[in-house]
Amino acid sequence: MLLAAACARYQYEPEPVEPEANLADLLGRNLDEKKLLAFLAARGHSVSPWPPAVWNAETLTLAAFYFNPRLRAARAALDVRWAELATASQRTNPELNLPLEHHSDTSGGRSPWLIGLITDLRFERPGKRDARIERVRAQAESAWLELEATAWELRSALHRALIEDWGARHERDLLAEELELQERSRALLARRVELGEASAFELSQTQLELQRLELLQARQHAALDDRRRALVNLTGMPRAQLESAGTDFDGLARLPEADRIVQLSIREAALVHRLDMRRSLADYAAAEALLKLEIEKQHPDIVLSPGFIFDQDDEIWALGAAWTLPVLHRNDGPIREALAERELEQALILSLQAEIINDVGRRRGLYLAQLEALAEAEELAAQAERNEARLRRQFELGDIDRLAWLGAGIGSARARRDALALRVEAMRAAQSLENALQAPLDSEIDLSGILVALFAAEGDAVTQP
Repeated sequence: MLLAAACARYQYEPEPVEPEANLADLLGRNLDEKKLLAFLAARGHSVSPWPPAVWNAETLTLAAFYFNPRLRAARAALDVRWAELATASQRTNPELNLPLEHHSDTSGGRSPWLIGLITDLRFERPGKRDARIERVRAQAESAWLELEATAWELRSALHRALIEDWGARHERDLLAEELELQERSRALLARRVELGEASAFELSQTQLELQRLELLQARQHAALDDRRRALVNLTGMPRAQLESAGTDFDGLARLPEADRIVQLSIREAALVHRLDMRRSLADYAAAEALLKLEIEKQHPDIVLSPGFIFDQDDEIWALGAAWTLPVLHRNDGPIREALAERELEQALILSLQAEIINDVGRRRGLYLAQLEALAEAEELAAQAERNEARLRRQFELGDIDRLAWLGAGIGSARARRDALALRVEAMRAAQSLENALQAPLDSEIDLSGILVALFAAEGDAVTQP
């Protein structure tokens, strides 16, 4: 027992979870952390001056990766798989037996003791260990892809929030413009009613429309505040630091052309980009390795037991051998389970491929339809702007009164607000199509490189399968 204790490499060290300390860490996050600066610099972003004067979608995404704890949980799951690889790779330790007996027959001056040293050496087929390692490596690949999928989901959620924030801020500006024109129109109508040049009904209708816009503005302010809270939650950044800098999310409003989307390869999307498809292929590889392992287990391990025994002055050399006799079964049950598991993974891959093809096709069609609707709305908005400019010139020449010109301005602002709403819908559709592809439509993203740089900046380098 003392010898076994002396051979122990690890000692138990308690590491209790402290919710209060975790909460303090979460609330104490700030943009001045050196690890964050190192991470952004590693990804090619300038950190001087700091904090940046303007945040864009890419830098906010990297900040979200740094601050959001979901990636740490997925990373921990990957570490579990790598630890399992050490377990799968290790060989069986030899066993040491020390027989000790005392005999009552000591005639002839013989020693009453029997003492020996016997070692059990287990030999297994190399295919068993190889299959175990192969299976864990496939599971580690799946865990890495799960880590990438978590990063993609976080990016996707953040981009949805950025789209909503961009739309809310632009709607706020257009709504303020429309409200200002509507108020000027109401004041002008009220003056005309006093002079008997307009009806009270016209004024009442204008006031009702003004009240409707004011209510819409109040709702819009609440929605904008909610969008900001969503950004704070996703990025993990303090709200004051987020709002103290400018933001530029206009890149999200640049939509990919319809021709490029029409040429999009659904086959490539189904077999290359999708992280869940690649993860399913890794799970299938793990099922294949499990089947190999169970088939190898048909062949029993052999245990050789060489030893030396001192038996009452007699020296005995011994060599024993043992193995399991495949009499009652030849590992049939586990083999059948592994076969069924492999067939299940095959069926899941086929089902996922069909789902991906249908999903990408549907979302691509939706995006193209949104592009057509947006083009029509923007053409109507352009016509309304041209009409407003024409009536302004007529007003300046004295051909029409101010109220007619204001009415054209209100119509133009409303048309531009309608076009904005459709642009936001198209941005949502583009983002939905990206989720179906799990890849950006108009650029590339190196999730693996980002994750490696993130954990390296934290001083906790990660091994990619």
